[in-house]
Amino acid sequence: MKPLSLTPSVRHIVDHGDSSTSRTREGTPRGGKLVKRSAVLFDTPAARALARSNADERGFLEHAEELKASDLFPPAPDDDAAHQVESRQAVSFGIDLQTLKEQKTKGEAAFDRHYQLAKRLETKKARSKRYEKIALLDRDGKPRNEFEVVRTKETGVQRFAGWQTKKGAAVQKAVNRTRDLWRELAGTERKYGSNYLSTEGTEGLVTGAKVVPLENAGAALGGIAQADRIVGAASAGLDPPAIAAGAGVVGNTLGLVAPVLVAANAVAATVAVSSLMSDRDKANADLLHSFKDARRYVDYLERATPEESDLFLDFDEAAQKLFSPTRQERANMAAAQAGAANQAGVQPLAAGVLAGTAITHLAAPALAISGPGALVLAPVAAVGAAIDVYKAYQERQGQLSRKEQAELRKTAMEAVLEANPGHSEYALLAGIVQGLGGWQDKLVDQSEWGESFAEAHLGTAGGTLGGMASLTVAGGLVLGGVLTAPLLGPVAVLAAAPGAVWGGVSARRTYVEHRIEHKSKWRQRAARVLGFELSREALEENLAEDRRLNMNFQEGEYLPAEERFAGGREMLFDARNNEYLGLHALALRVQDLVREGRYDADSPFIQLLHVIGIDAVRLLAICKAASARPADMQLDYIQSRIAPRLDMKLRMQGELRQQALPHVSHFLGHFRRAVSTVRARYETGNGSADLHAEIRKELAAFYPDAQAGLQAFDTAISAFLAKTQPKNLPETPFLKILKGFANYSAGLQAARGESDGPVKQRAAEKERAMKEINALVEELESFASAEQADAIRLTQP
Repeated sequence: MKPLSLTPSVRHIVDHGDSSTSRTREGTPRGGKLVKRSAVLFDTPAARALARSNADERGFLEHAEELKASDLFPPAPDDDAAHQVESRQAVSFGIDLQTLKEQKTKGEAAFDRHYQLAKRLETKKARSKRYEKIALLDRDGKPRNEFEVVRTKETGVQRFAGWQTKKGAAVQKAVNRTRDLWRELAGTERKYGSNYLSTEGTEGLVTGAKVVPLENAGAALGGIAQADRIVGAASAGLDPPAIAAGAGVVGNTLGLVAPVLVAANAVAATVAVSSLMSDRDKANADLLHSFKDARRYVDYLERATPEESDLFLDFDEAAQKLFSPTRQERANMAAAQAGAANQAGVQPLAAGVLAGTAITHLAAPALAISGPGALVLAPVAAVGAAIDVYKAYQERQGQLSRKEQAELRKTAMEAVLEANPGHSEYALLAGIVQGLGGWQDKLVDQSEWGESFAEAHLGTAGGTLGGMASLTVAGGLVLGGVLTAPLLGPVAVLAAAPGAVWGGVSARRTYVEHRIEHKSKWRQRAARVLGFELSREALEENLAEDRRLNMNFQEGEYLPAEERFAGGREMLFDARNNEYLGLHALALRVQDLVREGRYDADSPFIQLLHVIGIDAVRLLAICKAASARPADMQLDYIQSRIAPRLDMKLRMQGELRQQALPHVSHFLGHFRRAVSTVRARYETGNGSADLHAEIRKELAAFYPDAQAGLQAFDTAISAFLAKTQPKNLPETPFLKILKGFANYSAGLQAARGESDGPVKQRAAEKERAMKEINALVEELESFASAEQADAIRLTQP
């Protein structure tokens, strides 16, 4: 046998930094990556002299230290994020350094434990053939004494997920085409769903309601099949003969289709556990990718770079999931594994036996198989029931833990509200607390629902276990001649009844879970639209005064002749009943910190963040990472870091992890409103010669954040026109002016890109000067002895 090599292959990736890692992000949820390059260290007298000369010419040398610690010359971002330049600057956004040190000390033991476990995991994975060590290179192409271990082969879970996605997409596409054909024959339009002019499904936008009937039918049939396996096998033992004949027909029919039902249930159960295992795989990848940068973040804190800050947050989440999972996470994994073991292991065996008894009965009706069938099927069903008992217990534990954590979060947030009765923004604070606390109430309600379902599952599984044990004994007595076959039928019916009951309960649970997801998704969509259409002041007033909001959405197929979409939806809700509005308002406070750098430990909004687990160290990391993102992405990033702390599902999409834009109908409505306003202006003789410029100016005035709003508008309208153009739709006057405006906007963007060149060049010159000063100061002070330090230091004490 060939010995296993402990020396993995080495690949090289160029890194433009001296202390931070540069690598492709595998399996991480945030692809917007910042790669650091620090100042070049001058190691020759001539180079140091050149740096001093250049700094003198610019008049910077007198104030080198002040410049180093200031934001006067921040690194200018390049178009290519993989070559972005950053220097270590002391930026704390106003957070007191002593507070940071105290928070660091409190969490140091947990961080060190997770860091050491991550190092051990890296050592372990480095020996695996499925992983490779990647050597990082400095900017000169020389190997650094630092590696990253990266998985190079797909896991079984990844392969299964890929297969499932591929097959699921094919099935969905076929279903969509069939539905489209049926609507065409019936002369009706699709009135639901966010996709249009296409049969392709839209990830994240297709509601669970579309598959609820199928899942409910599968759950119910699964329970009925479990019952009829036994009844069918024992049908000859029923009395009178008519009942036996009827049960035999049903039992044999379900016996023949049982393998299909079991296969479907096995796939569903495997999907559940593979989803959780996929989360663990991603956490492993995040951990190996981020733990060294996380160490640097903790060491540097206020002087850490945005990428180190972002990766520290990734490491924090991944390490918690892998090394310190909550009781709820442990219970969910145990329940999913038990379900997969039952549905993919035990139930296929039972289905095979049942199919065999059905075929035997059809081939040889006179053959008495009641006793043997019951004796074989009952123990298998008993094993499955025992596994279900364990699964139901774990489900109940998970729901209890979730309920407990939600209650603790709500109590902590309410305590912040009670401690600030005289605050100037108390009404807004109350709105945010009620919105986020209301979500905790929803979690409690959901957990109580889940707990009741788990208890029902415990009862039915326990009943099935006892019944199947009794049936096993009865089957043995029939085979031994102690009991007659007719007595076996009633025992089989009683043993199988709990399985049929659970089929109905399971169908109800599936429906409730889908409705919860459906409503949550639409609440997020509503908050997203309001974020584009309301000014910050108006949005905060709605929360402060708990106003009732009425929103209209369009969906379904696009009808070009009528310039609208076929379907519609109206939402009427109180502002404080939408947790995503509360999350948005709280994230705005963090964005204020990013932009203004005025941290106030006594602010109740900061206290809210602290009580949900975002202490000063983590808040600094969020601010640093958000500060490096474009303005239109900052708020989404901040929300994505806060939402998990509240057990909220924030649906994101794309490589840069942004919330989906509102439906294009909203942007079409914004355009129609702007055109109407400009048209009225022209009718009074006040319009300018440039119609498109007037419309764009009106749109910019409409959006709370003009830059982000116009960018979102351009993106949504471009996608809309790209869909309509291949369809050769009739060109209405509205569509014609929309196309002309889109071309005008595209021309503006192209011109803006050309004019950015000189600005970037000047920024690069400032950056190079700053790098030379950094290098000069660091080099001169590093060579100074302790006695000479005061004489050589370039600034006054």
